[in-house]
Amino acid sequence: MNDYSFQEAQKLILDKIGSKGWNVYVSTDISQIGVDATIMRGPASKLEVGERYALLPSVDKPKEPRLVTEKLEEVAIKLGREPPSILINGEKCYWTGFMPEQSFIKVNTQEGHRIPYQEFVEALDSIVQVE
Repeated sequence: MNDYSFQEAQKLILDKIGSKGWNVYVSTDISQIGVDATIMRGPASKLEVGERYALLPSVDKPKEPRLVTEKLEEVAIKLGREPPSILINGEKCYWTGFMPEQSFIKVNTQEGHRIPYQEFVEALDSIVQVE
């Protein structure tokens, strides 16, 4: 498998996540500024190495915390209150987000997967479609 570079993977990641009905928000400082302030910054338009990112469902006004959290509640009900999952190496893993590194991506799962970019891009096919 010939892996993507960070630069090559960045647009593919954002596009694939977006096509599934999710937005990507910078969450590195969420414990300091809170969820509402994180949402009010709006979705990330590019990824940066070393930043943490969380997925939240797409809505018409992605900087409006109330709309985003209402949609997140709908998704939670749809998933039976299970966290979103991603298939990594054929294994269903619950995940809360990801953090790009220079040569791999850290997926925030219970196991803390560190996988090549190409594998992550392919795994994004397995995430739930938000309606």
